[in-house]
Amino acid sequence: MTRTKVTYSQEDPAHRPTHRRLKILLVEDNEADVWLFREAFEALRIEHELEICRDGEAALNRLRRVAEPAPEIILLDINMPKIDGFTVLTALRADPRLCAIPVIMLSSSRDQNDVRRAHELGANSYLHKSVMDFADLVGDFDRYWLRRAELPRIG
Repeated sequence: MTRTKVTYSQEDPAHRPTHRRLKILLVEDNEADVWLFREAFEALRIEHELEICRDGEAALNRLRRVAEPAPEIILLDINMPKIDGFTVLTALRADPRLCAIPVIMLSSSRDQNDVRRAHELGANSYLHKSVMDFADLVGDFDRYWLRRAELPRIG
């Protein structure tokens, strides 16, 4: 895969830097997508602490460690090795300590059954990821989740 630098217009008011560091857990097995997320967050100047888990099992193990603070938002891929995103989401919503964390499902699938299932299981949002639209995906995340929503504090 060819890596392209993600750029945004700094004149657009939607791309002004935020003033608090958002704790984000990205659960993603695809190295190229992880790289694109990092590039996009930097390009948008989103102040963040990005933690990466490469599969659903690692994510659940990390989230169940009570000694570590919970993330403020989770970006969760659906198709992953070991444990898929739907199973992770089900476990999160069943855990009283983790159930209020906003979860945004990520997938290259546009299958309406996947979208429906994600929402039925308690996902807060479902974003389609594709390399061609990746800048838009992160821009949507920024506009609709970081600028307009007050995220609950967990922990």
